[in-house]
Amino acid sequence: MNLVRIFIRALRGHYLLTVFLLGEMLELAVAGSGPFHHLFDAVTFIAICLLLGAFGCPVRPLVLFGLFSGAGWVLDLLNFRQGPIDIEGLCWLLAHSIIGYSLIRSLKATTVVTEAEITNAISLFLVMGIMFANIYALILWNFPGALISTTSKAVQYDQILYFSFMTQTTVGFGDIVPGNGPVRLISVLQAIAGIMYVAIILSRFVSLYSTGHRPVRVGTLLSRHRSGARGGRRKRTDGGPDAAQKAAESGVRARRRVSDGDSPNRCR
Repeated sequence: MNLVRIFIRALRGHYLLTVFLLGEMLELAVAGSGPFHHLFDAVTFIAICLLLGAFGCPVRPLVLFGLFSGAGWVLDLLNFRQGPIDIEGLCWLLAHSIIGYSLIRSLKATTVVTEAEITNAISLFLVMGIMFANIYALILWNFPGALISTTSKAVQYDQILYFSFMTQTTVGFGDIVPGNGPVRLISVLQAIAGIMYVAIILSRFVSLYSTGHRPVRVGTLLSRHRSGARGGRRKRTDGGPDAAQKAAESGVRARRRVSDGDSPNRCR
């Protein structure tokens, strides 16, 4: 029963999407290839597709995500490494861009700061790093010297992922450096995007919280309802403004009747 509650809380808080994205990154960095790699990819992207559908993602992006991730998985399974363009890397880039689109759509529509929105912001940051790693991999397909490593000759995808997040967080240890102009330009844009993203997300959350857009608990709503019901009962018991108005009108009518009854006596 406790496991069910934990799962429901994780689903409502959008923690599962962040967990699967972190798992994808760790699996790419550790496993690399093999049957476990293909099985984990299939389970991960099926779970992400289901989670995006549960979060209210439109049908068309979901279908596109399924097509791109499925095509990337099949090409990876067949070990397809031919052609002037890395088709597998392009499919993964498009699949992750759809995840980013869904997260941006959710963050733009938010009016309250909840744990789900915070985890969505973390997931979007992870998706940004993975997308830039896919872009670097596409460049390395045609320009093998686009990234230069001081520890090894050939740069693998786990090193590309590492370089992407080191650039996005503006850490940059210097063990992997850009080797041509396009990679330098993209790395500068990624560093600017990483800084601006943190600033924009923090300012948006702070502005939503400071202007009073806070989630209201169920207990607070019940207490407000009960206090309103008590106030209504008091008004009905005391008579309220309607009773006072009726009493005033009846007094006016009584005075008119008295004045009409006194006027014949004065005439006599």
